[in-house]
Amino acid sequence: MRRPLELKQGAIVNIGNLLSTGSFWQARTCTGPEHDNTIDRAGALPDQIARLLPPGVSLPLYPPAPHCNTRGLTALGEHMVQGMIQRGMLVEIDHMSVKAADRTLDLLEAAGHPGVVSSHSWADPSFFARIYALGGVITQYGHNAEDFVAEWRRTVPLRRQYQVPGYGYGLDVNGLGRLPAPRAGNTANPVTYPFTSYDGSTLLDRLSTGQRTWDVNVDGVANYGLVPDWVEDMRLLAGPDLVRDLAGGAESYLRTWEAAAG
Repeated sequence: MRRPLELKQGAIVNIGNLLSTGSFWQARTCTGPEHDNTIDRAGALPDQIARLLPPGVSLPLYPPAPHCNTRGLTALGEHMVQGMIQRGMLVEIDHMSVKAADRTLDLLEAAGHPGVVSSHSWADPSFFARIYALGGVITQYGHNAEDFVAEWRRTVPLRRQYQVPGYGYGLDVNGLGRLPAPRAGNTANPVTYPFTSYDGSTLLDRLSTGQRTWDVNVDGVANYGLVPDWVEDMRLLAGPDLVRDLAGGAESYLRTWEAAAG
């Protein structure tokens, strides 16, 4: 499940691209199933964002979606990927354009290098089978409980096909990325406190920090300390199989790491 670029976030990052490289993103309408995130092509910029633009410059208009970045790997980029392969390193393809990710996977496949990671739902889903076939690892962004469960279920057959032992999550919290919100409609089956950890060894009550007590049903994952509560919320929706897969996520990552290092 890939996240759409919201107007404000996408505009800010596109402006950053202009300021750092001298040009906005260059995109075309995709002709194949793979695509990058859609770029908003209409509407006035909020004043606080418009002020970031150099004088006389406005955001470009893009062709109809789905959008594909016209830029792929440069010769220097290919040299870097080859160097990473030779050194047994992990190659992260999230945030690459689909053109760059496709070429990167070509290089990894030619070398038989398993060290490829998609860490937080930005790789195009059409690449998942190629990543797993190499021996790579895929983890999902920290969506709300219902969306995370839906994507976990959708990808179960693929993981079974390639005998992937677990499933991970990548919260990617960096100011633009959001932590999971409270589950909508959770009053019918909320997380009840205290609850027992997956391995049965710990009884977990509401997290307290200073004078504040947190509740995942109301606050969502307001901080990292509420990740166990979020997992419990997903267990209520999907049962123990999902939690078992999450418990095996570290093993999946380590297998990829060890295979890449040789």
